Amino acid sequence: MTHSLRYLILPAALLQWIAGYIPRALDLGQSIGERTVADGIPPELPPGYFFSIWGVIFLAYTVFGLYALQKDNELTRRLAPPLVAVGVLNALWIVFAEFIGNPVLDFILIIPPAMAAWAAAYRFDLMRGLGGSWIKWTADVLTGLLAGWLTVATAISVPRAGRYLLNQGPTDSEWIAFWSVLAVVATGNYVFKRRISRTWWFYVAGCWGLLGIVVNNWTRTGFGYFGWIAIGFGVWLIYRRLTHGANGAMPNPV
Repeated sequence: MTHSLRYLILPAALLQWIAGYIPRALDLGQSIGERTVADGIPPELPPGYFFSIWGVIFLAYTVFGLYALQKDNELTRRLAPPLVAVGVLNALWIVFAEFIGNPVLDFILIIPPAMAAWAAAYRFDLMRGLGGSWIKWTADVLTGLLAGWLTVATAISVPRAGRYLLNQGPTDSEWIAFWSVLAVVATGNYVFKRRISRTWWFYVAGCWGLLGIVVNNWTRTGFGYFGWIAIGFGVWLIYRRLTHGANGAMPNPV
């Protein structure tokens, strides 16, 4: 079964391109960012151009999918199940977010692709150190960025869903909203490095999201102190990774 699943990685990649860009290009739906800022700008939301990281992720997805069409090996067989699952589930989340935009539903639907992305990162981490190549580098970038950015997206979804349930505005309970995002990121970071993967690309995605929060609060919300806290938080995450290492999928930290 896993031998044939590799043929579905490229369609899963293309499905996400279509879900993310075609509806907006044809004016059939509203982007996730547009829905989020419709009633105002919350402190935890990066500016729209920070979400361009999806383009990098989808490009790596496509390259790996093209490779998988040609090569049936341990790498493509291991990564095919979670990558196909991520592609389908992520596209489903994007479509529902663009056409319905219910914050609670968006939060529920983003958890399955995030879990599948972590599974992909875990499977790749088991193969780390077994020889290097350009396609393994691509797989590392893909699984690390994908897991990291979906973790950021999940964190951002928490206060949005909470405000919706409590009928609050974008800047109501702003401290609770901000710290809830950092709590999810910190918890995800701890579990990821201890049990899932040693990749640094997870940190690239996470710090990119934190930088977006910094820019958002320095340029759009006026909550400059949130920006400084986010910087300190990002530095702390990197410091902990450098000084304590990471186990990932392996028993010994490196």
